[in-house]
Amino acid sequence: MNYPPQYPPQPYYPQPAPKKGLGCLAWGGIIGVGGIVLLGVFCVALAKLGPTEEQRKKRDEANAAASASAAASAAIAADAAAQANLQFENAVRKGCKLAPTKEVFTVPDDALRERCQDMVREGLKVPGSGDFPSDREDSKTLTSDDSCNRTYTSWVDAKNAFGVKIRTRYACTFDPRTGLFSYKVLH
Repeated sequence: MNYPPQYPPQPYYPQPAPKKGLGCLAWGGIIGVGGIVLLGVFCVALAKLGPTEEQRKKRDEANAAASASAAASAAIAADAAAQANLQFENAVRKGCKLAPTKEVFTVPDDALRERCQDMVREGLKVPGSGDFPSDREDSKTLTSDDSCNRTYTSWVDAKNAFGVKIRTRYACTFDPRTGLFSYKVLH
């Protein structure tokens, strides 16, 4: 322990750690019988320092209003997401020339990319050796070839049968009419 120098040097006497968690009754036992009455009055006064019934009611009303506001915001966000998904489904129906009652399978772009990478990884000679591009390198590779199918084109660096890393390009296609994925290696 580094302490500032004192002249003349004084001996250091460590102080005992304060006792924690002593309630009113424990302090009454320490103080003695004569001080219990005064301490009891002090403890009752401390107990009454909490919020009043009116303050508790206002706090509960504010919490209820905040919860209702949060629930309303969540409902609005869910409604907006459902509306966006419906618009996307209608665009797919129009592009694929499907009837309004025909089921349409939708997949977000990130999920499409991950599913395609999983399919390619399963087909590698050494599945653990696949290095896919980062999102920044791979941002403009999602296309729609016939206004219906969505195609994801990318590459993977993976070891071949001889243990040498080579870059292989691939294309993955998702058909929203059937919900099926397929991929092929590009040469």
